[in-house]
Amino acid sequence: MHIGVVGLGLIGGSIAKSAKRNTNFKVYGYDIDPKTITNAISEKSIDAELTEKRIATCDYIFIPLYPEAVIEFVEKKQISLS
Repeated sequence: MHIGVVGLGLIGGSIAKSAKRNTNFKVYGYDIDPKTITNAISEKSIDAELTEKRIATCDYIFIPLYPEAVIEFVEKKQISLS
């Protein structure tokens, strides 16, 4: 199973860390700050960056952002919510 987490702040980072600690799932993460992604990979909170190619492989995508930012992300990445 593959999980994507958009936004690696307090909530998103906690989701990613918990998934890595308690499952054998692949966990991909995205953040607007590239340094945050690098740190999350080095801390083993995520396996790799959530790229547009990897989005399609995810069984679940968590988007713990402010509501306006969720809409912007979904529209920008052209993700179908159905």
